[in-house]
Amino acid sequence: GGTVPNAVITKIGTNGNVCIYTNNTTHLIADINGYYPAGSTYGALAPGRLLDTRAGQPTVDGQFSGVGALGGGSTLELQVAARAGVAADASAVVLNVTATNPGGAGFITVFPCGSPQPTVSNLNFVAGQTVPNAVVTKIGAGGKVCIFSSQPTDVIADVNGFYPAGPGFSAIQPARLLDSRPAQTTIDGQFNDIGIRPTDSITELHVTGRAGVPDNATAVVLNITATQATSNGYITVYPCGTTPPTVSNLNTTPGGTVPNAVITKIGTNGNVCIYTNNTTHLIADINGYYPG
Repeated sequence: GGTVPNAVITKIGTNGNVCIYTNNTTHLIADINGYYPAGSTYGALAPGRLLDTRAGQPTVDGQFSGVGALGGGSTLELQVAARAGVAADASAVVLNVTATNPGGAGFITVFPCGSPQPTVSNLNFVAGQTVPNAVVTKIGAGGKVCIFSSQPTDVIADVNGFYPAGPGFSAIQPARLLDSRPAQTTIDGQFNDIGIRPTDSITELHVTGRAGVPDNATAVVLNITATQATSNGYITVYPCGTTPPTVSNLNTTPGGTVPNAVITKIGTNGNVCIYTNNTTHLIADINGYYPG
């Protein structure tokens, strides 16, 4: 009976088609936010499993299989470069990270190894829940990505593609650009403690010139989180200065915390618009940008 969104960056298959397999009976919705043209620097891959901490579960090459659940407050260093088709010198990777069987309410943060752990989150969970989210992250020291969990949980990581070294997508150290909750901080003090977002409202979030995003950036990779929503509803992220589209990026539940990765074009004045059709707090973290 639930409604679960997730961002997916996928290679296009035969006849211009993408296949969606469901292992149970369900309705499906698919919204598009952009594409990579032929000859793009993005390296789309057939999805491959790089990590499964659960016993008896395989990975694409046998590495990081059945390594045991992460402990609360622990960090796993996951080798991603030179695995499952990811180039040895890749600069960033597109993952789908899943928390399953967590022991309590908590969060996971994915960041480049060798860098300080940022005060952001990529997915949030409660005890016993299974929660996935797409993650676009810079690759750190030794070709590794670090996965921190605040609570004991099994973790799964699947790769969908990578960005090679050189011009193109610029992955950055994750940073918080928006937190509407009281007594919370952002990287530069802007857009923090701005209050719960009202029903049927639009928040214009300035993204250029912040957290290392240049003024001529054309698009950004964000992780948007809705929390403490008062009812069922949805969030739509789109470039300011355009008509709000009839799509959704994430769906809210009363009192729940729901994240989703969003790749969005930047609109007028360097702003991204976030529409909420119900009352909820909002959090926005940035992971990278596309230059002009």
